[in-house]
Amino acid sequence: MSLEKFRLLGNDVILTEALERIEALGVERARIELLDDYWQLHPRVTFFKTVNRHARLLDVGANSGALAHLRQYCRPFREDIKMYGVDLVKGQFADLYEEYHILNIDDGNLPWADGFFDAIVISHVYEHLEKPLDFLADAFRLLSPGGRIYIEVPSPHSRALPNKDDIMVQGVPVAPSNFFDDSTHISTFSADEIRKQGEALGFFHMAGGFVNAPSLADDLIALGAETDDNALATYGFWLRTLWSTYEILHKPDVFLERLASAKLYDHRPAPETETAESEA
Repeated sequence: MSLEKFRLLGNDVILTEALERIEALGVERARIELLDDYWQLHPRVTFFKTVNRHARLLDVGANSGALAHLRQYCRPFREDIKMYGVDLVKGQFADLYEEYHILNIDDGNLPWADGFFDAIVISHVYEHLEKPLDFLADAFRLLSPGGRIYIEVPSPHSRALPNKDDIMVQGVPVAPSNFFDDSTHISTFSADEIRKQGEALGFFHMAGGFVNAPSLADDLIALGAETDDNALATYGFWLRTLWSTYEILHKPDVFLERLASAKLYDHRPAPETETAESEA
């Protein structure tokens, strides 16, 4: 396999080492291990695996229903989680959910009572919404005190990355690579922007940043190109370019409110350290 196809994404030494690791393991074993490592290190999976026991979790934009399979995928197993889904069409695994509703989130008709959910996941859907702030306000309503929401979107700089045709010319089957490769994308936000949106509604910031695992990026790209596997190559490209960003917001409960009022808990990110130049 020629290194020319990877020159946009890494240097010769890094990519040669990636190919050597794959060849040592064998393609099939390398694929299984890379996917396991990718998902076990992903903040979306960490969020899912650490929700409260017997949580009711809303999967927004559930698609095929793959998120429900995380209950039995990698430890700790979480068969106690009760899953609820919404999407524009019925997903392949909709029967794994307690309820699965077909609706347009922008219509604002999520059919659950206030405080019904303990957790919400909205991954690569927020950027498709015409009224994302209206959805976020509804999410605050739907969450019980102490409930959390995980939001994952393309990073704002994805709008400046090469488009998928430029990447595919190099033999790497990535899609999407540029934000506008998906014509249904409307807008995207940094984690800090989503944090501010949430705080304006009463949420506390819990965690956020880029989805990032640099140790896996080149191996995923190399194996994806070798086997013409779009998913592997895209995961690797997204890691290498910090394509996705996430924010976790927490609806305050009595305990957190007391900590915050006593100034024992600050839900805001630490301010950036001033540079020597700014201090001068």
